[in-house]
Amino acid sequence: MPPSLQDLADSIDQATRDGQLPGVVLAAVDKSGTDVFSHASGPLSVTDPSQASISLDSVFALASCTKLVTTIAALPCVDQGLVELDLPLDKHLPELAALQLIAPDETAKNGYVLHEAKKGITLRELLTHTSGVAYDMLSPQLQAWQTEHRGQPSLAFVGKFFGAMDVPLIFERGQSWMYGASLDWVGILIGRLSGMSFSAFCAKNIFDPLGMTATTFHLESSDSIRSRLVPMCTRTPEGNLIAGGFQLADPAVDDLGGLGLYSSARDYLRLLQDLVQDKSSLLSSAMVEELFMPQLPDGNSSLADMKRFGPLLWGFYMSDSEPLVNHGLGAIVTTGDNATSGTPAGVLRWSGYTGPLWAASRKLGVAWLLATQITPFGDSKVGAVAETFSRAVFNQAGAERS
Repeated sequence: MPPSLQDLADSIDQATRDGQLPGVVLAAVDKSGTDVFSHASGPLSVTDPSQASISLDSVFALASCTKLVTTIAALPCVDQGLVELDLPLDKHLPELAALQLIAPDETAKNGYVLHEAKKGITLRELLTHTSGVAYDMLSPQLQAWQTEHRGQPSLAFVGKFFGAMDVPLIFERGQSWMYGASLDWVGILIGRLSGMSFSAFCAKNIFDPLGMTATTFHLESSDSIRSRLVPMCTRTPEGNLIAGGFQLADPAVDDLGGLGLYSSARDYLRLLQDLVQDKSSLLSSAMVEELFMPQLPDGNSSLADMKRFGPLLWGFYMSDSEPLVNHGLGAIVTTGDNATSGTPAGVLRWSGYTGPLWAASRKLGVAWLLATQITPFGDSKVGAVAETFSRAVFNQAGAERS
């Protein structure tokens, strides 16, 4: 184990003993499937340190780390001719095509007006968050619409889609960038294209082939998986860790492709390793290349709007003041070497509101995962660990290639 990674493991152990960090798993794998690094530290619960320790087989609510799985599920459908990246999805998703466009209007009763929206949202626009679909909590107008029509300002995490997450568009397709439930629409699309539930499709085409036995959209379906679930925690203003915080709906009504998965670090690392190995077992070479390809042209308004989202996108561990980033399919991709954070070009990465973060580099043939359960998103102590870990993994991989 390289000294930098050993030092990190020692410091994490001290931090979890002192209650400064919740239980956390750090793991990295190379393209051959060899473990580069694996370390689990701390108890399952911050309220009972005497409980069993966290491990690579502990189960985490992935939140938006689900989006990678959904993207990987969608791309073979393109190869099979079931759908195309750049053709309208109106016939497959008529509910999406029927959504109106919402706009702020201070003179209106509830602060917004509705207009007819252009039709023709595409799969590529859903996978790059340029569809106009947004999470309600990110738009005052959507919160007002939800309150008026459904009785409360935000329904993004209640465990069902229709009647909760199907809200008006906030811009015309392709005209901007906004984080939202686009990948949940993709999950619905895949279910309709395949004729099976989205969870069954993922099990057949992703989880079972990779041996991901601790991954599910529905905890109620497996006592074994539920028994390994890591409880959520949050940090008080004074810096102490306490039980509680954000919880996904359990049981979930729908298979939510944007946020609904539970998985272990061991399972998720199998998925990441498949992306960085020479030939993916899940995706064609063309689709792997598309996945890692910057999708938003330089100078494009969507790219500028994406970059304004800052830490939500490239993760709270990238300390670069102006990160060199773009959007791949389903995740952010770095377009140059980011010196401050040590994140090289060509890295695909994303994170989840509940704490997990991942990154994958085909160029270096390595991927890493940090798994923990803490909300709200952006805990500075977890972020510092993630950046140190990321730098060490990529530095080691780069040194081995030189």
